[in-house]
Amino acid sequence: MKNIVFQLRHSATVHGVLGNDIKPGYWFTGSINQYKGTASLDFKLIGSQDEAAVHVKARKSDNNWTMNEVILTPQKHTGQKIDLSGELNI
Repeated sequence: MKNIVFQLRHSATVHGVLGNDIKPGYWFTGSINQYKGTASLDFKLIGSQDEAAVHVKARKSDNNWTMNEVILTPQKHTGQKIDLSGELNI
């Protein structure tokens, strides 16, 4: 989880939408199923200009987790969803 937050905090796209001083919110929700090797997590990122909901889906294969989907939904841009899956090194 630290890796995805680090990459989001240093993403040019995220900075363009949220501004500077990007930090994660306090709450992370979702589920991690070690047996099935799936995870679905939601959390908030807060920047100087806006905040956004982040949705992450991941799969585990050979004991390694891979992020399949990372979606950023800014609060001020209602309905806009930004797919960061291709931009981040996940």
